[in-house]
Amino acid sequence: MKKMFFSLVICFPLMVRAQVVDSAEVERVVDSLINLSRDYTNKREFEEAFKQSDKAQKFVAQYFGEKHLKNAACYINVGRIYHYKKEFDSAEAYYLRSKDFLEEHSAQLQSEYALTLYNLGIVYRDLRQYEKSKTYYLKSKDITEKTLGKEHPDYAQTVNNLATIYFKFLGEIEKAEQLWLEALSIREKILGKEHPDYAQTLNNLAALYNSLGQYEKVESLWIETKKIREKRLGKTHPEYVAVVHNLGELYLQMGQYQKAEMLKVEAYNIFERNFGTQHAEYAYIANGLALLYYDLGQFGKAEQLWIDAKNVNEKTIGMEHPDYAATISNLAGFYRQFRQYAKSEAYYLEAKSILEKSQTKSPPYAVCLANLGVLYAELGNTEKAELFFLEAKVAWEKLLGSGHPNYALNLINLADLYLKMNQYEKAENLYFEAREICETAQGKLHPSYILISSNLANIYWNSHLFEKAEPLFMELSKINENMIEKALRHLSEKELNSYLNTFSKYQGQLFSFFLQSAKNRTALTSYDNTLFYKGFLLNAANQTKHFALSDSTATEKFNLLKSYHRRLASEYAKPIAERDSTRVADLEEKANTLEKDLARTVAGYGEAMRQVKWDEVRAALKPDEAAIEFTHFQYWDKKATDSTLYAALVLRPGWEQPKMVYLCEQRQLDSLLNETDATAAVQNLYALRGIEPGGKAPSAGLYRLLWQPLDSLLDGVKTVHFSPSGSLHRIAFHAIPAPAPLAPLKGGTDMGVLADRYQLNQLFSTRSLVVPSTAPADANMTATLFGGINYEPVSTTLDSVAADSTAIAYTPLSTSLLNPNRGHRGEGWRYLPGTKQEVERLSQLMEKQHINTVAFTDTTATEERFKSLGVGSPSPTILHIATHGFFFPDPAQRKERIPDFGGNTSIPLSEHPLMRSGLVLAGANQAWKEGKPFPGREDGILTAYEIAQVNLTGTKLAVLSACETGLGDIQGTEGVMGLQRSLKMAGVEKLIVSLWQIPDKESAVFMERFYTQWLSEGKEIRDAFYETQQWMRKRYKDPFVWAGFVLVE
Repeated sequence: MKKMFFSLVICFPLMVRAQVVDSAEVERVVDSLINLSRDYTNKREFEEAFKQSDKAQKFVAQYFGEKHLKNAACYINVGRIYHYKKEFDSAEAYYLRSKDFLEEHSAQLQSEYALTLYNLGIVYRDLRQYEKSKTYYLKSKDITEKTLGKEHPDYAQTVNNLATIYFKFLGEIEKAEQLWLEALSIREKILGKEHPDYAQTLNNLAALYNSLGQYEKVESLWIETKKIREKRLGKTHPEYVAVVHNLGELYLQMGQYQKAEMLKVEAYNIFERNFGTQHAEYAYIANGLALLYYDLGQFGKAEQLWIDAKNVNEKTIGMEHPDYAATISNLAGFYRQFRQYAKSEAYYLEAKSILEKSQTKSPPYAVCLANLGVLYAELGNTEKAELFFLEAKVAWEKLLGSGHPNYALNLINLADLYLKMNQYEKAENLYFEAREICETAQGKLHPSYILISSNLANIYWNSHLFEKAEPLFMELSKINENMIEKALRHLSEKELNSYLNTFSKYQGQLFSFFLQSAKNRTALTSYDNTLFYKGFLLNAANQTKHFALSDSTATEKFNLLKSYHRRLASEYAKPIAERDSTRVADLEEKANTLEKDLARTVAGYGEAMRQVKWDEVRAALKPDEAAIEFTHFQYWDKKATDSTLYAALVLRPGWEQPKMVYLCEQRQLDSLLNETDATAAVQNLYALRGIEPGGKAPSAGLYRLLWQPLDSLLDGVKTVHFSPSGSLHRIAFHAIPAPAPLAPLKGGTDMGVLADRYQLNQLFSTRSLVVPSTAPADANMTATLFGGINYEPVSTTLDSVAADSTAIAYTPLSTSLLNPNRGHRGEGWRYLPGTKQEVERLSQLMEKQHINTVAFTDTTATEERFKSLGVGSPSPTILHIATHGFFFPDPAQRKERIPDFGGNTSIPLSEHPLMRSGLVLAGANQAWKEGKPFPGREDGILTAYEIAQVNLTGTKLAVLSACETGLGDIQGTEGVMGLQRSLKMAGVEKLIVSLWQIPDKESAVFMERFYTQWLSEGKEIRDAFYETQQWMRKRYKDPFVWAGFVLVE
């Protein structure tokens, strides 16, 4: 139950106009009585407020009569009392009485009239009559401008509240922004930039930009608001707590959990110290912090905070209040997630008992019934589940009618239950009814429609009605792609990652069905599906981010385009009947026009956003070439299983469609790959007869699993372009032992490796065969080299670039950045002497080729230097880094105990995979050993996440001459979430990484040979790399030495 504090000052200023009357003393008495009434109203002492108001009215009637303008002030005050009592109808009546009175006496240009209109705007807002509210605010604004002028606090406040109506209730964001900017300008001029009212407008603008996903603007505005409120109101003021809470919410949205926790804890502690834990608002603060801890996996803390919120609600609003029922429903949902069904059931039943006393005709009651149905379905109590779903069905029908999406959602729940009970006919009928409602009310591009289509397809699949299932799965694939493509255009990276995870279930279903289907045409969809998902989405998002940074004009256009798509997403999420069709059409036209403009004016934008289909890949292949998209997915057999399967989608010129081939299960790969000794693992997987320990026969396991099923499809092929998936990223395909083509598998001298049979080109996606490179041509090449790095803390000599020349903000070391080979904090990184010679020799070689080369070694190879690349000038054509690399596995999947590393508990081990891999640069041992860098300095631990933020779109080749730089988390279709992924996200065209720790000396030999073949001999990068592999293999028989480097394009 998140709560975003949105600052909206509702003010009812007393704007009484002095009149010339018989007795000035009587007028002062009336004013004092109204002011006294206002004070009692502010203190919620309404009985006394009415008494003083009555006295004021009697004085006016006695001394001034019924036609005097003081009567209007009295009507306004009585309306104000009712407004504070939340008796909005009575408040409206008195405000209208004041309005009519003033109009009868031709007093429309009096300040009382402007105030009356203003208050009517507020009361209609509270009555949810937003068009009326807007109308009265506009009238009040015009009158205030005429009577007081624009440069007056009352005018600024009216403009502020009008903007709130446009933004929060009418969705007219552009108008809201213009009005808040006007209010900000006025308040800056008349009040100054340190006034709380100025901070209020900053806060509101931040909320607007937050809705558009413009997080950089939001952050700066809320930081400024926080500074003003801290200085002028103090840290104990509720408005300071609100902005701290807002900033915490922002960082939570951005995935910056350390900052989010710090701020949310600060808000929580301030509130607890100054207002206590028995305040009603405390429940909201506690809920917000609980959600953060839930996201961080600190479930014990989350649970306790939710219990605290429950206890506060119990004491402040009572156990019969609907808000208390909502809180315990949240707790029930929490316990259901963790299968603590007894607690969950007790809380759900308690909530139901509360709501059915007074809320049986309310949505919360219907939701509670549905939640009980879900709970009993999970418990296997189908009788009770069906009973509650049927009750919820009746409740929703009475509340909203049988055409509402909520009614359809309950039908889906009931159909799911019947599907679980194998009552397919009942389930099918309900799904069809629900699908018709969803399509009419929400359209096909909606999660509910997708869920229904998926479940219907599964019914037909399980009934072996493949002809009925196939079109549903095909439609499902297209809808998913359409929805994700739309989301790509407005979601942040973190939001997009989370959004993609919601589609992983459907991917497993689709591929499982396609693998079983006898129809080859499903392979077309499979290949297109793989092209879409594998590596394209987040790369496209990051590429467009770099394009947006290319110049200020592009940045403005990208931000505007993103705001259009955010607003469209908000409209698309509404039921069709509630959408503003005019606004949707206008936004779509603006977005399309702007997108075409960007494609025309920003180099590379159009290609980054272009979708590639399987036939385009086929057209790009030469006669003796083949393309292979490997894929892996969770296997479905009526329901999800614990098996992960691997398959290959093979494509050759002239084929009518790709061919899908089953390969193996994850557990079969794990049995080969999960060797604790790296050297032994490499030798067992790749060694040929004569060098393996004990003279064992060569391992043919990888060949049998991954390549033998493909042999018959690759006859006559010389070049294979392939894209790995899942654990296949850990395999050196070129070194897989293989027999002569199509020969029977056996040991002996006829054994070679796959590289003997084909030139193997590893790609992130075979999409790259179609989409041209955006990297610059080889003319005027530049190179930046890092190596021979001093990892020790030498603060007085550490080189850095000026702080304002770097594009990335300081990122402190988190204890999540741990190398499994390093041990606990306190151990440092050792100097690599071979890397200095490597960089020196490469520098000489490049300079001979007239390549402008810069080498950073010793203490100059800093994190600041790396982050300055691509700032103010294109990034280097060649980026070579010879240093330690690290990768730390997903903490959620580690079996051993996670050790304590120095007390930083905010992110003990980061959940973000790009934070758990990286490179080690100058001075890193200070932060590694002590837990923090020197003040004002980067920590020297360059994470993959930080690399992804650097603009390397000018870099043709990045070489990571370091240990295990090819490793990272395997995440769905998105590939290896580690260094190679981050460099691609940063814009690098090609990269060379290592799959295991290659000895210093042999690594240097490999690199020198490769660069000579490329730069001196003039070979293409791909050919130079292939030749170097062959040369190294002849010189070093041990695959541990020659097979570890891979070229990824």
